[in-house]
Amino acid sequence: MNSDIEDLVKKVMELKKLGLPTSDVAKELNLDGETIVWLSLKPLNKLRVERISTYVDLTNIYSSSARLEIISSLLSDLIESELGDVSGKIVVNVGDEDVPLATLVARSLEIDFCLIKEAKNERGETVKYFSINFKKPVGREVIIVQSVVSTGAETEQVIDKIREIKGTPVGVFCLANNSIRKNIRGIPIHPLIKVTRIAGGRRIKGG
Repeated sequence: MNSDIEDLVKKVMELKKLGLPTSDVAKELNLDGETIVWLSLKPLNKLRVERISTYVDLTNIYSSSARLEIISSLLSDLIESELGDVSGKIVVNVGDEDVPLATLVARSLEIDFCLIKEAKNERGETVKYFSINFKKPVGREVIIVQSVVSTGAETEQVIDKIREIKGTPVGVFCLANNSIRKNIRGIPIHPLIKVTRIAGGRRIKGG
């Protein structure tokens, strides 16, 4: 079996041993929940590579502040190319893992940054909310920055939160779109890298 697949299975099992639920493991690895379940249950020697969804490993970027800054500059350039003048707009992250990238993008564009946080409510559900220590995007145009779009479920929550306070999402900008969606809640996805899957003789484009 491909050594990259073996490494991925080991990462899944390592996170599972920490007690993380499937949803958190999927989020950490930028994979869908079904793939995580499948990887968890199958013995290594019985895994079939064609079942694996596309896995985007950003370790080599996020492990280096210099590389992350370069990537954020490239993403900022894409944002200005798509939106033109960004003055007055505000950047918001999607997940905790997107904060470093979103912060650097906001700095590069010289605009405000709004922090989205998440926590468990009394029912054990994960909820997202705007940090009280940052400006809220009330009535403003919002640039959503995400490392990798996987299922788009988290991004949907962020878009809903922005709209609740009369903000206007103008685009989801990411390093890679690992889904087959081109927009989320009507908001276009703009990936720095477009991912194309080859499955069953069909080309399935993401981005």
